[in-house]
Amino acid sequence: MDIAEDKPEDFQKPAHSVAALLGWAALAFFAYLLSTGPFVMMDAKGNRVHSSLVIAVYTPAGWLYRNTFFRKPIGMYWHLLDPTNINMDGTIKIKPPPAS
Repeated sequence: MDIAEDKPEDFQKPAHSVAALLGWAALAFFAYLLSTGPFVMMDAKGNRVHSSLVIAVYTPAGWLYRNTFFRKPIGMYWHLLDPTNINMDGTIKIKPPPAS
């Protein structure tokens, strides 16, 4: 039997580039932002979820909305899902206090 044996020096570890790593990180980031949509839609319909896990998962998205340049794109995406509470420019509508 003449079977060629694989030698360890014949195998090279695949090189993972920094660009590929950044690409996957960006994909995960945008997937996270898109996952906020169903939460916003449920909240708009009155199905308020006050689970500590849900709040912990989506608190960073609220921080991104309030404190970064992602405010407008996030707000515009949320407007698609909740047009009654979020303006077309991505700002949250301020509701007047109920009349007493």
